This record gives sequence, structure tokens and C-alpha cells, in this order.
Amino acid sequence: MDILTKKKHKMTLDEFNELVLTEYVGYYWCSDAEKPKVTNFNKLEDGIIPFVIEGFLYHETKKHSIAIKHYNGVYVIRSFNLDDYTTENSVFILEEEIAYPSYKLDGIKKIK
Repeated sequence: MDILTKKKHKMTLDEFNELVLTEYVGYYWCSDAEKPKVTNFNKLEDGIIPFVIEGFLYHETKKHSIAIKHYNGVYVIRSFNLDDYTTENSVFILEEEIAYPSYKLDGIKKIK
């Protein structure tokens, strides 16, 4: 079964590194950077400095969303396929698009 179609929200580092990251949009924020990086996503490795503090990636065609956090030396990666969420199985569904102001993302004023 493809890791993008599993109804599993936790993604391992190996599963993440199998993805074709050039197909995703979003950002990484590395521990040695003042601002997030919006392009050129790399694979993740444990124990490497600098490390990714947080990241959010999205594949528009596959409707696949990834949230990355780094806690106490461990990557916590959550994977969501947005097609899995409907009005029947979700707490709420937005009827309209919402955009949030970006934080230190050069050239990007809002994030959908």
C-alpha cells in the first residue's frame, strides 16, 4: 500500500525520505537560519546539525499535507491526506478558503 493512501497519521523518517520532495510546496525552518526556506527541500537525517526545527509541505495534486517538528533530537512527522476528511468524518469542514499571514517567508504574504 502506498504511504500516501494509508489512514495513518504518523510518518517514519524512512517513509518521509521516500517521497519525491520536489513535488511539494511549503517550507523548512532550519536551526541555523533566521528565516524559513521555501524551496530546495532535502531529505531528513537524525543527529545532523543544522536540523529542521519545523516544516510544512503540501502536494496539491495528491492533496497530501506533511507537518514536521523536531523535539529533543527526534523528528515527529505527521502525514495527512486531505481526501480522507469529509463532512461525515471531520469535526468541521471549511466552506471557504482561509489564508494566514506568513512569518518571515520572503516574497510570500499569505499561506493557504
